[in-house]
Amino acid sequence: MGDKMAGMMNTEVDGLPFSEIMNQAVKLKTHQAKPDRRRWDGWPKHKQNTMFGKPSEEARALPFADRFTNAMALKGRADECFRSQSYLDASLNYEYALACFRWLSNNDPGWKKKGILDSDIVDHEYLDASTPPGERRQITSL
Repeated sequence: MGDKMAGMMNTEVDGLPFSEIMNQAVKLKTHQAKPDRRRWDGWPKHKQNTMFGKPSEEARALPFADRFTNAMALKGRADECFRSQSYLDASLNYEYALACFRWLSNNDPGWKKKGILDSDIVDHEYLDASTPPGERRQITSL
């Protein structure tokens, strides 16, 4: 499949490489969506990435103790990756660990095909005024 895709990307349409046409289409779509995603575009990448992190989604359904254990395991994996200089994997696992307690979700089930709109995004945070002090300290230490 990879060779077939590479061949498609090298195909020319009216003298332009297909890959260039696709790049231009993505830029156009991104520009058109800008007014509807100002909040999204203002968030740092690590927060945006919480909408895509499967390991964190599973942990969010757990009670606090299990959720925290899961987050610490992800952080431990990230620390190992960092020590072995696998910085991208480390960064992703740190993001997954943090996303157990603060994340974004999209209310539109078709958002992956339609695109991301601010009006569909919900910003979640585990910490609030009712969070017990012990849990608050553990999350802060994470």
